[in-house]
Amino acid sequence: MHANNLFPGLLLAVLLLGGCISPADSFAPAVAVVDSARVFKESEPGRAGIKHLETLHESMQAELNALQQELQAKPNDETLQQKLQEKYMVYQQRISAEQQQVINTLNDAIQKALDACRVQKKLALIVGTDVVLSYGPAADITGTVIGEVNKITVKFKTIEPEAEVMAPVTQPVPVAPAEPQAAPTQNATQSAPKTPAKK
Repeated sequence: MHANNLFPGLLLAVLLLGGCISPADSFAPAVAVVDSARVFKESEPGRAGIKHLETLHESMQAELNALQQELQAKPNDETLQQKLQEKYMVYQQRISAEQQQVINTLNDAIQKALDACRVQKKLALIVGTDVVLSYGPAADITGTVIGEVNKITVKFKTIEPEAEVMAPVTQPVPVAPAEPQAAPTQNATQSAPKTPAKK
């Protein structure tokens, strides 16, 4: 009975003497958590990235709307139809590329901020809040990481129009056959009333 009571105390003493646990470190969490979604939304670079994508989307949508209005005025203009389809495909590719660029740029900045916080706070590990089952408020360093991210200058490069021009060169090839197939069906419906007119 006495040996069983002494065992936990002896084990703690061995750990303390071996340097595995120190009274100063026992209260400091070796692991911290970060809400990455908050970092993206609340950091200045994150907001700049969202604004960059919104501005690009608005300008492209305005151009598409203008083409759609022209097409409403000239519904049988095949050249205009093809132009609208090409613009739409090019814009989809560009938006996808811009989104990937923003994500990659922000990820680099956030990674630098995480590394800096880990070193400053002498942490062994930083994990996302979405993969942690339970944690206390003291372990959440999201605010600190946002502050570090705000110190980093981030620039989002707009994709050059020359890079876009190459995309539709291959796109119109499959689009062109589709246009003539739609046109005869419209002409066929329009020419249908002519057959009874000959009687």
